[in-house]
Amino acid sequence: MKRRTVIMITGLLALAITSLNFFSGPRTNKDGEQSEGGNDSFLDRDIRIKRRPRLESETMEPMHGKLAQEIQEGEVGRVQAELDRQQQRQKQIDTQNRRLKLGEQASPMTQEASPKVDQPLKEQQRQQQQRSTASVTANTNFVENKYHVVTSVDGQIYTEWQVRIHYYWYKQMRLQYPDSAMGGFTRLLHSGKPDFLMDEIPTKVVDLLPPGMDKGFVVLNRPYAFAQWVERYMASIPERYVLMSEPDHLFIRPPPLWATLEKPAAFVFTYIEPAEHATIVNRFNDRKVPVESMAQIGSSPVIINRDQLAAVVDAWYDISLRLKNDPEADKAFGWVLDMYGWSIASSQHPDGPLQYDLHLLEFMIQPPWDETLAQGPSKENTTILHYTYGSDFNLTTGKFTPGTVGQWHWDKRDFSTRYPDGNIDCPAIIQPQTTHLQMWYINQAIAALGSAWGRPAVSR
Repeated sequence: MKRRTVIMITGLLALAITSLNFFSGPRTNKDGEQSEGGNDSFLDRDIRIKRRPRLESETMEPMHGKLAQEIQEGEVGRVQAELDRQQQRQKQIDTQNRRLKLGEQASPMTQEASPKVDQPLKEQQRQQQQRSTASVTANTNFVENKYHVVTSVDGQIYTEWQVRIHYYWYKQMRLQYPDSAMGGFTRLLHSGKPDFLMDEIPTKVVDLLPPGMDKGFVVLNRPYAFAQWVERYMASIPERYVLMSEPDHLFIRPPPLWATLEKPAAFVFTYIEPAEHATIVNRFNDRKVPVESMAQIGSSPVIINRDQLAAVVDAWYDISLRLKNDPEADKAFGWVLDMYGWSIASSQHPDGPLQYDLHLLEFMIQPPWDETLAQGPSKENTTILHYTYGSDFNLTTGKFTPGTVGQWHWDKRDFSTRYPDGNIDCPAIIQPQTTHLQMWYINQAIAALGSAWGRPAVSR
């Protein structure tokens, strides 16, 4: 069955068992806090996570995929050979699936009427191979030294103002560093309808999940959005690589192209610990890879070549839904469930688990916890500032007061239903350099947008 049909039928089933009051009444998050409606699901996940010490280092062995090497050499005959190999692999999968069906008790009618979110491995592999093949055959003249920035948003005010600041600094990076690896930009709008920013920011519109499928965790629309983008739009971009980003990322300088054809690059989130949840993770580990080899990462920031993205995006979507529908996994992973989904999906690549080039503070800093701008062995400035944490400071000592609203306070969550004002003052006594920089970047973007800042009257 085609994926969209599965989605719609599953959505109808979920809607039938979901109370209408679910979407309008208060809900309780994993910390026992109540929120009205669905908006709180967009308020950043990281603030609810206990910060753990960062890894000093982590090494990975490279993946030796034939496809990437053959495309790089640009020989049509070799690409055709790879496609033949994929067809042969598909025949083997079909044979395996027929064997599996011999043991199934449900009738075709029952299976058609009640599709499971946990789809057969064969179907998942088939979709992965279709995406990988499509990305190979649609264009063989890629820009090899560039990545395309894709930033997903929901179209609500909270992500709307963030992505405008985000895109402003993307444009500044392109102007200031014309020879960098930063290529084109796409705002991936998963609201199902265009909005007033279509002319301001390059945008592709994709669908929301059917009502009820997210079970209140609207972040599940992110993997669904990327799966649609890969299917509908990725073939039209010229860049070989994709940078998966988020609207609360401020570009300090363009991230280098750390990814290669064999290895994607990612930021390490030390609180993503697949090995610590091996019992749960192995229920979704269809390829039975060692849990210890799963990377401590989420889906952003990630730089990945388009073929690898095409090969894992459906698994990311599928596994994230399955995690949400597993009560134990849902409770354990909470607001970072889709990040676990990406880590697990990366291990399920058809040619073997993706092995990441892992980066720490040289890729991204998160004030106020990260206090300095120069990071990494080279002591260069970091590339992305992620303003996920609230900033609270004592104005007598200038010190950060985590967990306590400070005399000076700024938090993006205060602007979930309205735009922030510009010209935000950050007193000199506040100690972290990165907090001053964060507020300067936000102020600069708002000032540059001028009278355009805010929503037009027709959009309110």
